[in-house]
Amino acid sequence: GLNLAKTLASATEPKKVCGILGVARMTHGTYLACALSMYRVGSLPQGRVWQVQGVDLLSVALPGQQQELDETSRQVDDRQFAMLQDMLSDWGLFASSDVDLTRTQQSL
Repeated sequence: GLNLAKTLASATEPKKVCGILGVARMTHGTYLACALSMYRVGSLPQGRVWQVQGVDLLSVALPGQQQELDETSRQVDDRQFAMLQDMLSDWGLFASSDVDLTRTQQSL
């Protein structure tokens, strides 16, 4: 199967990161979900809102610290990793350091 974890863990070139979106804990390692580019799409009274244009999952494990998995577990983990990457690359991902975008702004 495709071994995404080793590919990411072996990457050594620096990347420009605009923001940290969160942490993804997978069976074989932990990753930072990093916004690589964003552009401002609007403002709310509480602050600015950005649309995320590029996301990368960067391994935070040191070489040799990733857990070894059997082939079946590795394939499942690689599929979950790919689904997470697909979800994060969706065009509808928005972020704000000022506003909790998960809470509604409407009052009943």
